[in-house]
Amino acid sequence: MNQEYGLEGMSQVAFGPQAATRSWFSNVPFITSPNMLHIPTTGPGIGNGSLITHTYFSHIWYQLQLTLNDGNGKFGGQSPIDFPYTFNFITSLTQNSPASPQPGHAALLLYWIIKGLQISNFDPGPQTGSDGWQYWVSDPLNLMVYPANDGLWDEVPTAQRQPALNAYAKVWVPKLTSFTAQQFIQGGLTTANQVPDPASPFGPNMSSHVAFLIPQLVYLGVDPTSMAQLAAWAKTVWPAYNWSGTLDPTCTSKEEPAGILIACTPGN
Repeated sequence: MNQEYGLEGMSQVAFGPQAATRSWFSNVPFITSPNMLHIPTTGPGIGNGSLITHTYFSHIWYQLQLTLNDGNGKFGGQSPIDFPYTFNFITSLTQNSPASPQPGHAALLLYWIIKGLQISNFDPGPQTGSDGWQYWVSDPLNLMVYPANDGLWDEVPTAQRQPALNAYAKVWVPKLTSFTAQQFIQGGLTTANQVPDPASPFGPNMSSHVAFLIPQLVYLGVDPTSMAQLAAWAKTVWPAYNWSGTLDPTCTSKEEPAGILIACTPGN
């Protein structure tokens, strides 16, 4: 319908002047994914019936959605794309691959995280909850954690990984720290007395995300100025935690059944 009636070139009429010059007014590609249609994971009808084929065909519909309509400055909640949902499928492209060594998809995941940051720039702040600026659609934590991080970076040399993370931190940290503690508290995303637990970076505890993330990025050699800015901001949100210690961590890398785990202990 978008093509037949010439609607693709009218995206700015539908979304506003900030929209792309060509787009779809739809989230149909996202919900067309075999996964969204609940087609059995290894059932007949999706290529050769293998898990990696189902994962691939599921993700390419999400990729098509990003191309046709990434939100166009009207992104909110999970519409038109559920970004964390898609992140899981990108890491699954690596995890579910039968190839050895497994193909890495870090560049693809970084691309999606960058897009998450871009499309949320037009949103109101985090004070409006999930309808506003969502830290989880652009959270670099997704690039750090096992089990995906082992294979995820296989095809990206260390000499390229650090500059890529560094460049992203230099745009993500200023955006995150432009918001105040009160905005995140008002949006129900955290509380002033929330206790960070870097050993449990997942779940609703935003402070645990940040307490886990800073030492990881420091360990990987990301720009100290950006990390100091992030730690200083975190102290204004959760003042009871030792944020200065996150800038001087002791980290070790060890093999586990699920992949490589980088464990960091904050300094004094």
